[in-house]
Amino acid sequence: PVPSATPEAGPDCVMCPEKTYCPGGKSNVQCPANSHSPPGSTSSTDCVCNAGYFGNARSGCTRCPAGMFCPGGETKTQCPANSYSNRGSVKLADCTCNAGFMGRSCTICPAGSYCPGGGAVYTCTQYAHSSAGSSKCNCNAGYVRKSDGTCFQCPANHFCPAGRGDYVPQQCPPNTVAKKGSLTAHDCKCKSGFENVAYGNSQLRNSYWKVVPSGSWNQVNRRCKKEGGELASINNALE
Repeated sequence: PVPSATPEAGPDCVMCPEKTYCPGGKSNVQCPANSHSPPGSTSSTDCVCNAGYFGNARSGCTRCPAGMFCPGGETKTQCPANSYSNRGSVKLADCTCNAGFMGRSCTICPAGSYCPGGGAVYTCTQYAHSSAGSSKCNCNAGYVRKSDGTCFQCPANHFCPAGRGDYVPQQCPPNTVAKKGSLTAHDCKCKSGFENVAYGNSQLRNSYWKVVPSGSWNQVNRRCKKEGGELASINNALE
């Protein structure tokens, strides 16, 4: 027999492979970057953007932006409300709930729970709370957070300000004591045999007490130390 693909035998034509197109003649043409075509394609118009990209392949395919998904071709679709996706996403399932939302439909996270994102929902641990739409739980007033995420009662002779769930317990001022679960510096009381000179004998007050500008506990404490003293009491409306 006469060998194929020789002038004597005539042309030996095979189907144009995928990701290329064959307008006719001797060779095939590669589709543009990030696009493809089915076998047997004849024109550059048969090349379409790959999944995760969008646009007209002849003009160039662009990577799908975050917050959208691109199944391929020219279109890109916005993720549903309260959800997001990474760049290059290809399908609706790639859209996951934002933090503070849960489930397949990304509804708001209920109070008493936290939703870190991705649709998951968890119940707050004991002695912790959250409002609706929370991505984390805060320890109740008088409690602080352990490294494992659970909350424990503020230890004696310390105070733990409300609303600061992972706040480090603050040591009471010198010569004072406080019960477990104390919230503010006012819960620290003078030990037996000691007097709060802020409210005691005027001569002692004038000798030992110095007033510094108001502010948070840490701010006032730093100001006292800068003046060479120790914070003994806070007594104003701005503490």
